[in-house]
Amino acid sequence: MPDKDINLTLSLSKEQEKFINQMAEARGETVSELVCSIVLGEIETLAELPKSIGDQLIEISKAMKLPVSTLIVHFLARKFAFHEAYFKVYKDAGRPFKEFFWADNENGTKRLVTGQELYDTLADDYERLFREFQGVIREMVQARQAAGLESQEDMDRRYAEFVLGL
Repeated sequence: MPDKDINLTLSLSKEQEKFINQMAEARGETVSELVCSIVLGEIETLAELPKSIGDQLIEISKAMKLPVSTLIVHFLARKFAFHEAYFKVYKDAGRPFKEFFWADNENGTKRLVTGQELYDTLADDYERLFREFQGVIREMVQARQAAGLESQEDMDRRYAEFVLGL
């Protein structure tokens, strides 16, 4: 039982109300239970993220007038699509997921790393990867330019779209 009730009022369109009622019914919950679980889930998700990521998500959410949950869904879809494409190209490489990274505790047990620890590890890994491939990409760009296949602006744009998601 909760320690304290907080009463909220939602203004919904008829379509939103119908959608929420259907979703609650499908999950075997009341509308209040559904809304509470979603709102609390989003708050807990933001609390688990490294602060810099949570702040960026909130900033993007406000600028784009989209809920944070929609942004997270899109980032996850991009991530899974990237991994699926990687696996299709490099079949023997296995699925390179580091998202569920375990660390050793001092007492010898294992624990799931925190979001911040994972972020720091992956940021370092990606930086090393980008630095390794920077020379290869530069050579590829120069070869394509020398052959008259693509301008520097075209290569920069494609690189930014694919690798950086801009």
